Amino acid sequence: MDLLAAEISQRHGFRSLKVASNISMEDVLDEKPVGVEYGRLDNGLHYYVRYNSKPKMVAALALALAIKVGSVAEEEAERGVAHIVKHLAFSGTQNYTNHDIVKFLESIGAEFGACQNASTSADETIYELLVPVDKPQLLSLAISILAEFTSEVQVSSEDLEKERGVVLEEYRGSRNANGWMQDAH
Repeated sequence: MDLLAAEISQRHGFRSLKVASNISMEDVLDEKPVGVEYGRLDNGLHYYVRYNSKPKMVAALALALAIKVGSVAEEEAERGVAHIVKHLAFSGTQNYTNHDIVKFLESIGAEFGACQNASTSADETIYELLVPVDKPQLLSLAISILAEFTSEVQVSSEDLEKERGVVLEEYRGSRNANGWMQDAH
């Protein structure tokens, strides 16, 4: 199980989400994690709250949406569709068009890549947003963005061509021993 941890920076109040790699898959996790308050809302949403002493008077919310489908659901001719859809989600949805999602997140200090990112693997796609919580409306907007990612992604021909190049370049960059082993797995 991978755990997400938020890193704080002085410039924006937060910087990035990182995967904690010091946890073994064989380790049994405590029923209640130490230093974390957590629960489940009536709608099924799980939440985790952890106190950080630095920086003082700053709070940030790490939102992650995990969709339990990835490239394993693709036929050979569809290879890469989950990856490109992940990229295109940030370009536009039903209620957020013309890269408004990225513009909004950058306007609140959430740098693209550091505080707004996504990943795709064989069996899941994860969207991550890190937003400050000093203004309640930001939380509502961030949650609405994640909700849009589940079923409202809209694709323009222009964005598809632009992201196709990005995805192909990422693919070319992964053509090494690790990439071949991952493909074989």
